[in-house]
Amino acid sequence: MPCNVYRSEDGRIQVITCSRGSNAKRCKCGRKSTKLCDYRLKGAKLGKTCDEPLCSHCATSAGSDVDLCPVHARMAQKESVRP
Repeated sequence: MPCNVYRSEDGRIQVITCSRGSNAKRCKCGRKSTKLCDYRLKGAKLGKTCDEPLCSHCATSAGSDVDLCPVHARMAQKESVRP
């Protein structure tokens, strides 16, 4: 059970909070995740998706109900620009 100790400026303990943790996934930016990256992987992971946790701020919409993480959004853009 993780516990956090909060101290006052003089170093005395003010509050100790303990919890069983949170199962909420976080985006790399630290915000709560509300989406997953839907980029279809290639190679050995063919048939799977990235599933990187994303917040609505970091997700890039790539169609109806398709969201991409920043890395895969750039990759998808490069793939669509190829001659």
